[in-house]
Amino acid sequence: MSASIVCADYYHAMVKDRPGAAYELLSQLADAGVRLMAFNAIPMGGHQTQLVLFPSSPSRLVAAAEKAGIDLDGPQHALVVRGDDKLRAISEVHRKLFDANVNVY
Repeated sequence: MSASIVCADYYHAMVKDRPGAAYELLSQLADAGVRLMAFNAIPMGGHQTQLVLFPSSPSRLVAAAEKAGIDLDGPQHALVVRGDDKLRAISEVHRKLFDANVNVY
């Protein structure tokens, strides 16, 4: 298995659930030089979507969000796993976490 695992901070931002809302927020961050390791969008109901942002530089994300008037919730802490796009690869990572008595939620 070829995978890398890094500890990362992540943040949530809420946007209206409409076409282009995530683009607008992400383009503001990109224009400010924010780089993301990962990103996820989760519909939350009530016409809102939660954007989950895993920045390479948390301080740069926080500064850019503050300047743009974007409300962030965080940081939260996570492990970011990068590797082969195969179910066996991710299951092996979870086995190692289980063996180390690490709870995944």
